[in-house]
Amino acid sequence: MKQFKAGYIVDAISNTITEHFKGINFFNEVENIELNKVKGLLQNLSAFDVQFPYNHKIDYKLVSSKLLPNKSHHIIVKNNNTLVSPFSVSGFKDHQLIGTIWSDGFKGKHILEFPPSDIDYFMIDANQIIPEINRKNNFC
Repeated sequence: MKQFKAGYIVDAISNTITEHFKGINFFNEVENIELNKVKGLLQNLSAFDVQFPYNHKIDYKLVSSKLLPNKSHHIIVKNNNTLVSPFSVSGFKDHQLIGTIWSDGFKGKHILEFPPSDIDYFMIDANQIIPEINRKNNFC
């Protein structure tokens, strides 16, 4: 539950910042200084590297899934970009949601473990909470 709340908070902050800075002309030196002040403030308050959405894009890809003997699943996920962001992976059976797990995000490839269950397919960000740029590679 904590991971869900963290993902929701990160999404809400990202949406607020993106909305606020939509009208900024990045070629205008004064507006760019204001943007850098906000970015610096967030960086100082956060334990994480602050990367604004206009600099980087979120693109996680479901590479494969493997059913294990104990009926749990190993899911290989690849981050196709440089932005590390929390995301969810949901399992479905007969188009009904069975369960969801959250990851804090990572660079490169990573194996996630889905608890024992009867699953037909998996989907990254089934509720479309994160601003994923390529949803075509979110199924497996």
